[in-house]
Amino acid sequence: MKLLPFFFVLLYSFKCESQELYKRCGWGSFVSNVELKYEGKNETPKWSLKSNFNNNTIKYDIPLVFHFILNQQQINKLGGLYGIKQRVLKQIAVINDAFQNNKDTALIPLAFRHLTGSVDIHFQLARVTPDNQETDGIEIKVTTQNGISSNGITGSGIGFSDVKYNSSLGLSGWDPMSYINVWVINPLADNNGFNYSALTISPLLLSEYKSIPFQELGIVMHYGTLGSRSDSSEFFLPKFDKGKTLIHELGHFFGLKHIWGDDNGKCLIDGGADDDIEDTPIQANSTSGCPSFPKYDKCTSNKSGIMFMNYMDYTDDDCSLMFTKGQCDKISTNIYSTDILFSLTQHPNITANNNTNINYLISPNPCKNKIYIIFTQPSLGLKKIELLNSIGQNLDAQIITSQRGYYNFEVSQYSNQMLFIKLVFDNKVEIKKILKNE
Repeated sequence: MKLLPFFFVLLYSFKCESQELYKRCGWGSFVSNVELKYEGKNETPKWSLKSNFNNNTIKYDIPLVFHFILNQQQINKLGGLYGIKQRVLKQIAVINDAFQNNKDTALIPLAFRHLTGSVDIHFQLARVTPDNQETDGIEIKVTTQNGISSNGITGSGIGFSDVKYNSSLGLSGWDPMSYINVWVINPLADNNGFNYSALTISPLLLSEYKSIPFQELGIVMHYGTLGSRSDSSEFFLPKFDKGKTLIHELGHFFGLKHIWGDDNGKCLIDGGADDDIEDTPIQANSTSGCPSFPKYDKCTSNKSGIMFMNYMDYTDDDCSLMFTKGQCDKISTNIYSTDILFSLTQHPNITANNNTNINYLISPNPCKNKIYIIFTQPSLGLKKIELLNSIGQNLDAQIITSQRGYYNFEVSQYSNQMLFIKLVFDNKVEIKKILKNE
């Protein structure tokens, strides 16, 4: 049978009100659009084996940048600027745990627990832009639109392409050889009335189809799936509140297929596909909800059943728990044998802090109206924060009597200039520059 390319992945959104509008994956119609638009295939994928790879001794940092294209109401639902920052930081923690340590190991059934794998990758927010400016790895564009359709008018015209260009509705991605771009949006229903909550265009797709725009590589995700819940009042899509959507999409970005092989319920014995991973059981279809272990289907009707708790299945976040060793080996192989993926590991300057003890973000930079100092860990020992002008004169100051998660200064009254934030701790003083710009 003809195997469909697995590098695009769409998950359904719970935004729709009527049950019949829900669709877990727009695989068939979306891939058909891709095949119609890009009929030609590259004859020879551009692989180049990297001989300096040793995944037992080297940990590589991979920079991520998050581009938010939302209206003000949607931004408010995330808690405003501060809420967005916190969600991104929680999301980074979730994906690092999934790829490196996996705190959920104890929840994995014993029959599969020994198969749990890890990849020695450390995801970090970008600290430097493509033009060598300081950044916190987050861009926000406030739009008047309610959302963005998967069918666009810019670039490829498919796969929410409009969000990936400044010239249309979105924000242009940063160099895909240096950053993983993640666009956070409100996806609108497609022509068939289905909403999707995530889509991935992997670098490996370039070896399958000609003319997919290079700048469209990356991940698009529903804003209601970002981060992990810490309070019941926070907005999330139901059942997707632990940050597992981005784990799933990163799996696709690095070349993993769905665990059931996307073959419309067939088994290997009747011409079905597989995910090409030896230590994942054969599976007929995707799994929804949060089933009890063991769960069997027509392709695996004995032993321990199907691995529904795998990140590459469709179970709820509560039950999405693991990559296998085989999947992690596949990710490592793809990273270190694929030019674009390998390049992502070769830019330590993009994620480097001048001070490895820094536990705060200063944003936005450049700034217009307000500047925020957001602490990613408790700001213990902070005594005072000062706002200084370009010649070191004090413009404003806050004496810290009780530790908070964030602080801000109003800067709209100042002319365009270089400003400085001075943080005075018990045992040190740190000064960071910011640009005031209209």
